[in-house]
Amino acid sequence: PYTILEVGPLKVGVLGLITPNVPGWEKPENYAGLEFLAMDDAARRWLPVLRRDEGCDLVVVLAHTGFERDPETGASTSSAHENFAWRLSEVPGIDLLLTGHTHRDIPPRELHGVIVAQPEARASRLTRIDLELERENGAWRIASWAGRNLETGAAAVDQALADAMADAHGRVAAALDGPVGEVGGEVRVERCRLADCEALDLLHAVQLEATGAQLSLAALLNPKAPPLAPGPVSWRWIHAFYVYPNSLLAVRLTGAQVRDVLEHAARYYDGLDCPPAGGCTVLTDPAIPHYNVDTMAGLSYRIDPTAPEGARVRDLRFAGRPVRPEASFTVAVNSYRAAGGGMFPHLAEAEVVWRSSAEMSELIGDYLERHRPWQPEADGNWVLGRDVAAEAPLAAP
Repeated sequence: PYTILEVGPLKVGVLGLITPNVPGWEKPENYAGLEFLAMDDAARRWLPVLRRDEGCDLVVVLAHTGFERDPETGASTSSAHENFAWRLSEVPGIDLLLTGHTHRDIPPRELHGVIVAQPEARASRLTRIDLELERENGAWRIASWAGRNLETGAAAVDQALADAMADAHGRVAAALDGPVGEVGGEVRVERCRLADCEALDLLHAVQLEATGAQLSLAALLNPKAPPLAPGPVSWRWIHAFYVYPNSLLAVRLTGAQVRDVLEHAARYYDGLDCPPAGGCTVLTDPAIPHYNVDTMAGLSYRIDPTAPEGARVRDLRFAGRPVRPEASFTVAVNSYRAAGGGMFPHLAEAEVVWRSSAEMSELIGDYLERHRPWQPEADGNWVLGRDVAAEAPLAAP
């Protein structure tokens, strides 16, 4: 659980912690025999060992987790089930808390007397912290510190490392550029949270066909996925489009539960700004990650951004008829959602009626091969607006 580094006269303890929400996105066989503790409880278990038993002068915690509260304002991010950095900063005995997981650029700062930082993701930044220590009453203490998150894009390539990896890199690149199916029209993702789009409906089509479910729940996971031109599709595009190794399940929900799930996703839409000159801009909640803005296929509905939270889903219909609360539906969902990811209601406790171990990227590739060429088309089963009959044009915020 930890390692001890000898740095001159100092003993530096380095403790590694991981979010206990791993079961929320992993298959059970991949963590069989493992127990996941709340991260602050785990820290309290090991900090006395490092300080008292190992005699560490400095303790660094490397934590695969983000902040459940904004480190500047203290406002909740509604992610306390998987993010623990705020609580970890309150555990006595930590000097440096270096975090990850939420892909945020958080330059070094102090929180509850602990130096905390996060360097975004994909090696785009590197956190550097310089400490000046001095002896006081027979013990070392941090007298001063300075830190920042460094941009890595302009850093020189380590040619020896590049040469050592060249063969593996070439084989991976060739595999990613391999063709898998083709499309008959352009696929773009720019406005997929403002209106139903071809990219979302591709996800839904894959999930519905693979599971045989009546409904499909899915979100656009990468809002920066590159556009796909008509013609051959590569594995590189599929992995850029669907960036997580989720598998697929089908669960059973009632009509009332389906509505609750959609209302949870609709929290993202938080009003309209309609100036007198015309046109409306959708206001959104920046605290809700884009990958938690799900849509549903197999039925139709409207989201009213001006309605109170919990009452934004309107005109919910299946086969043209209003969805009855007691109705029963099978719903295709990815493994992250089915385990409670995004804190969507009902999904983690729902009856599982179908399960696959194949990753979604594989299923997307299989679908495109079977439906060559796939013709992109959005069916427009959901809309944003106060009134479907007279909906004002919407613009991105």
